[in-house]
Amino acid sequence: MVADALAPAVGVTATLFFTVSESTLGVILAIFCGFFFYIGASDLIPESHHAHPTIWTTIMTISGILVLYIAIHLAS
Repeated sequence: MVADALAPAVGVTATLFFTVSESTLGVILAIFCGFFFYIGASDLIPESHHAHPTIWTTIMTISGILVLYIAIHLAS
């Protein structure tokens, strides 16, 4: 647990010693976004349907996707 608590401080300190180009940062962020999409698709969404098997689970999932889609298009 100590290593888990120290990780953010080590990460912030590490940024003082090196920089990452925008293209490299884009690749890193894309990889981590892929991890989050995988976790959501393979674990969280099926678990929500298992715990609450109603039409509202599907409606809220689709609503969340639409909100993200709109936010991305408003930001660009």
